[in-house]
Amino acid sequence: METEIIAVNPVRPDPAVLVRTAERLKAGAVVAFPSETVYGLGCLPEHAESVARIYAIKNRRLDQPLAFYLAEPAELFRYGTDVSDEARRLIERYLPGPLTVILKDAAGAKVGFRVSSSRILTELLGALGRPLVGTSANLSGHTSPTTAAEVLRDFQGRIEIVLDAGKTPLGTDSTVVDCTTSPPTLRRVGAIPADEISAVLEGIRKPPRPASS
Repeated sequence: METEIIAVNPVRPDPAVLVRTAERLKAGAVVAFPSETVYGLGCLPEHAESVARIYAIKNRRLDQPLAFYLAEPAELFRYGTDVSDEARRLIERYLPGPLTVILKDAAGAKVGFRVSSSRILTELLGALGRPLVGTSANLSGHTSPTTAAEVLRDFQGRIEIVLDAGKTPLGTDSTVVDCTTSPPTLRRVGAIPADEISAVLEGIRKPPRPASS
């Protein structure tokens, strides 16, 4: 397999490039793309062979579900269930942005959801008209890539497309919060510091301030 490398402007991505990439995804391609945090690796969830290929090339354990990449925060309430007040507060505060929220899906399974602020990824999802599933574009246990060159080091000839937008702005993974527990559980500290997450969650649990007389 030959991996196609496509340069994309992160501020003004060429719509024709994203439409063509979307068509390749619809045909079963696995694509690496930039987000504001690190490069991701994704495919359409209905292509079981492509999903299996992501697990295989990353050497990822099968009991680690892939995350859903969504175009906008409103979609979280369509694909995720039992969205608590604490989860809503995090969603409103940080999304789109470098946060992965774990919710239950319609089948009751825990699933991570990402709404990236990357224009490339948002417009790619818009061209698709549906979510992607994926994960960071690195071998399991290795550092997540912040450039297309780092993606190619591991996956040259193993995926169909790499969208190259240069170095990712934040250069570190998203922060992961499991909102299926009460209180929510911080699973990974990333671009959003732990104390910021705690402040948001503690704020929603504090009783309302009494009105002044």
